[in-house]
Amino acid sequence: MSSIPVPHAIGSTGMVVIGRGWRRGSSPISMLLLSLISLLIRVTILADVDSVTVSGGYLKSGNKWYRAEEDVTFTTKGIYYRGKRVSLRLPVVIRPLDRLVRVNQISYPGEIGIEPGGVGLEVINRVDLEEYVASVVRWEMGSLGEDLIEALKAQAVAARTYSLCHHKLSAGIEDQVYKGYVDDPVIRRAVSETEGEILVSDGRPIDAKYHSTCGGKTAPPSEVWGVDDPPYLKAKKDPFCQDSPHYHWQRVFPLVEFYQRLGCALGHKLTGPVELELIRGQKSRRLIEVRIGEDRICGIRFRRLFGLKSTYFWLSLGRDSVIITGKGWGHGVGMCQWGAIGMAKRGYSYKQILGYYYPGAKLARLR
Repeated sequence: MSSIPVPHAIGSTGMVVIGRGWRRGSSPISMLLLSLISLLIRVTILADVDSVTVSGGYLKSGNKWYRAEEDVTFTTKGIYYRGKRVSLRLPVVIRPLDRLVRVNQISYPGEIGIEPGGVGLEVINRVDLEEYVASVVRWEMGSLGEDLIEALKAQAVAARTYSLCHHKLSAGIEDQVYKGYVDDPVIRRAVSETEGEILVSDGRPIDAKYHSTCGGKTAPPSEVWGVDDPPYLKAKKDPFCQDSPHYHWQRVFPLVEFYQRLGCALGHKLTGPVELELIRGQKSRRLIEVRIGEDRICGIRFRRLFGLKSTYFWLSLGRDSVIITGKGWGHGVGMCQWGAIGMAKRGYSYKQILGYYYPGAKLARLR
């Protein structure tokens, strides 16, 4: 690779609140005005990987820039171009030749950074907020028709808000699923028609939690993670998500396997019948803790231990098995995505959907 002149720089990011705002009619959520210095956010798309291949960009290493139309492979042992090791060093920055940079054959808008991580390489995408939101809407809610665009708009606002509330974002389910550029026209329209809109409380972006299916009742954070409940995240009945394929579910475990899994979690073998005491949240009825004698397993860990869709379930004993019957998929806090779809089917607007799942939050616009 030969060095080239430096391409145009991409700006930095930050948000400043500049006004107390105004109300718009009798909308279920009020509108405020905020100012954003730049609409770039930072997303970790890969962490602690042994190698990554990038193409389609201008690459900066040290003080020099290089044109990398073909694959450049970065490994923990060196950097390779056309099969040969090259004398570049980390960290590097890659800016697109033509709008998109390819990372492991996936196209990403914005700027890519590669740097040493904890035990491998870390790949960062510095991306325009609206481009990021479009991808999140696609991979979190899916492609929907024009008739359900209000649900997509609600998801766009929630995703945009979440990204501004959380400073360090990853591209997986631990934050929001993000997989690069999306050209779905309905999603693009939903993002465009809500451009810059976020939810705020006390002048700050809210922690806009959402999940797939609540199973008929959302949960407060205190009964899921043991944290304080903000006023906009309440437990409430939800009659709108019954079309979800995850509304009802069931898992059956042979009794021997059930005891084995419990024993592994507790660190000692369970040899016979045991009595399980299930501690549930008063508002959501979701499992908070399982007590087995003096032992304790929190609800989230129990869910992971048995690969359950949610902590909203009941146990029953068969002849030689344990039957787990449950409702919903996800943590149950905030907006129920299938509930949002159900509301859109019934003619609710995205503002009404957001007002239902985030009561008391105000709708703000970045400018």
